Amino acid sequence: MAPPAALVVSARHSGHRGAIRLVGEFDMSGTESFRAVVGDVVARRPEVIEVDAAQLEFIDAAGLRELVVARELADANGIAFRLGRRSRPLVRILDMTGLDEVFEG
Repeated sequence: MAPPAALVVSARHSGHRGAIRLVGEFDMSGTESFRAVVGDVVARRPEVIEVDAAQLEFIDAAGLRELVVARELADANGIAFRLGRRSRPLVRILDMTGLDEVFEG
């Protein structure tokens, strides 16, 4: 059995856009690195932050909570926060929790 794929969080900045890419498994062990990247991106004051989660293999309640907190932080700073490409596990948990509507648009 292969070990779990740790979360890899990376960010890019282009003009007034911030992009965050999530790869691997987003659980409690990935929350600190995600928060740090989100904080860095928000500090650059983009107009929009878009999360690419197409390669997210797993997400649990801790990971989902961090996405909600990141959206709230962006919102509080006047920054649009979008979930762009979504993996099947992310789509499933958003649908199960009703948060798919929160992350639309």
